Amino acid sequence: MKSNWRFIAIVSFYAALVTLVTILLWPYIDRFNDPEFRGEVSARVASFGVGGWFLLFGVQILQIVFAFIPGGPVELIAGILYGVPGGFLLCVTGSVAGSAIVFTLARRLGSRFAVSLFDPEKSGRYAFLRDSRKTTLIVFLLFLIPGMPKDMLSYLAGLSPIKIGRFLFVSNFARAPAILSSVIIGSALWEGAWKISVFVFALTALLGALGIFYQEKIIETCRRFSRAKDLGRKR
Repeated sequence: MKSNWRFIAIVSFYAALVTLVTILLWPYIDRFNDPEFRGEVSARVASFGVGGWFLLFGVQILQIVFAFIPGGPVELIAGILYGVPGGFLLCVTGSVAGSAIVFTLARRLGSRFAVSLFDPEKSGRYAFLRDSRKTTLIVFLLFLIPGMPKDMLSYLAGLSPIKIGRFLFVSNFARAPAILSSVIIGSALWEGAWKISVFVFALTALLGALGIFYQEKIIETCRRFSRAKDLGRKR
């Protein structure tokens, strides 16, 4: 019964958040319906040239290296400035580069460095990632499910024996749906399609709420699965 109320509270919170964000952003959303305003923004973006692309690319890398920087706004801006294909490509390549830096730092500097960056209790829940017999599937699931601390997981994955090439492919393939949804929201705002933006945002928020609600169960399932694999290999 308690878990049901918790779920209702989380969903209600996200519903209220969607409503509040829509109300606050409505004046800006409405302006995107004005072709003259969109032309002004397009001209402004064009004035930055290639430098603007590399600037946002660098910010995308930094938000992964420094886990406290939220990545959502970067992806929204990428969608607004470069559309769905261009924004998605920018964010994914930036994510790959940032993940490579984080993974390499953790592997070179060791567990003392990686663990010191985060709350010990929080990072300790994912200690099973360091086991030598963890599978790629666990990494994929943790990065795919909304609500998981993906940037922290990138550091912790660097402490495991998984190869960097495999990690970069699996983790960023799993990240892709979340990145795409944020880019779509930004692009839809740019096109003045605010209904699509609100719908995708609401859907993403709901999935995030579910991920947070079931986070402990997901972590425990991954932990048990990894132990079962270990036992199977030892036999």
